[in-house]
Amino acid sequence: MSFQKMDGVDVALGSSWRTVKMKSLELAPGRHTVSIEITMRFFEQTFDGSTNVSFVAKPGKTYVIRTQINSSDHQSLRAWVEQSKRAVPDP
Repeated sequence: MSFQKMDGVDVALGSSWRTVKMKSLELAPGRHTVSIEITMRFFEQTFDGSTNVSFVAKPGKTYVIRTQINSSDHQSLRAWVEQSKRAVPDP
C-alpha cells in the first residue's frame, strides 16, 4: 500500500520515471481524505487497485490504514482507518 494523494494533493515524490512512494504521513487535526494505491498478490496473480479513505484526525493521535482482501472475490478489497495503539513520538 502506498499513499497517492492527501486531501486532493499529490504526495508521491518524483516523476513518472522514478517515483518514491510515501509510507507514512503527518496530518493536522481535522477531516482528511487519503487516496491509496494497493498492490495485492494472490498466489501467482497480481491485482492493482486504488481507493479513498476519509476520517477525522484528532490531536496527538496516530492512525493506521488497514486493508483486507475479499475472501470470495480476490480482486476486491476494503480499506479503513484505525487509531494506532502506539503513542505519537515527541518532536
